[in-house]
Amino acid sequence: MTDTIGLGVVGLGFMGRRYARFLSGIEGVRLAGVYDLDGDLAREVTGECGGTVYPDLDSLVAAADVAGVIVCTPEDRHLEPVLTALAASKPVLVEKPVAHTLEAAHA
Repeated sequence: MTDTIGLGVVGLGFMGRRYARFLSGIEGVRLAGVYDLDGDLAREVTGECGGTVYPDLDSLVAAADVAGVIVCTPEDRHLEPVLTALAASKPVLVEKPVAHTLEAAHA
């Protein structure tokens, strides 16, 4: 079995679902987990792409098999998941735009 890197996706709107699908098709990468306010949507995405549904952001970033986090929330909600993932020492990819204000981008 090949080693794979598990990534988590936060926010499963249009772009979040696309990232989840992309991850499930890349060799050496897998969707390790997702978090979304809509639990039914989260279960639907993991049913299609694999991974675990986490009940909250803290659980997802604390998971040992989540090596990095992709934040796909609306831009006015990027800051909390980005800072939470960084505080857990997880690399982060943020869907554009990076933030809704210059102050949030600097944070």
